[in-house]
Formats: sequence, structure tokens, C-alpha cells
Amino acid sequence: MRFSGARPTPAAKRIKEAKFEEDGRTFGLNNATPTGSWVSIVLKEGRKNHIRRLADAADLKVKELVRGRIGDVQLG
Repeated sequence: MRFSGARPTPAAKRIKEAKFEEDGRTFGLNNATPTGSWVSIVLKEGRKNHIRRLADAADLKVKELVRGRIGDVQLG
């Protein structure tokens, strides 16, 4: 994922600390790692627009979002 107007390392730290609530449960991330100009995100359980909601909570704007794998299956 890439963010508009944010460098990868500080963006990874901000989104890693972000949380949102849905149905009385709190959701966050397992891991967020800067990789070049991208931030690699790991979720345990994904909800609809999960990453975009976390980005909003961290005051970040998603520029590009690409799914790299689902479970053990590597994509692309």
C-alpha cells in the first residue's frame, strides 16, 4: 500500500497504532512494515474496507492498495 503525502516509515508506525470499532469489537493490524516506497500490511481478520478505515483513523490517505496474498496463497 502507498499513502499520499506520507513517507513509508512514519506511515507504517501511524497505521500500526490505529484502531477502529465495529459491532462492539476493536480491529487493528498484526504488522505494518515499510518496504521501499510501499508499506506491507498483515491482517489476522479482514473486514470490509478494513485498511482504509485504519488509514482514516491514522489521518492517512490511501494512494494505492494491492493485495499480495490470501492466507498461504501468493498472488501475482
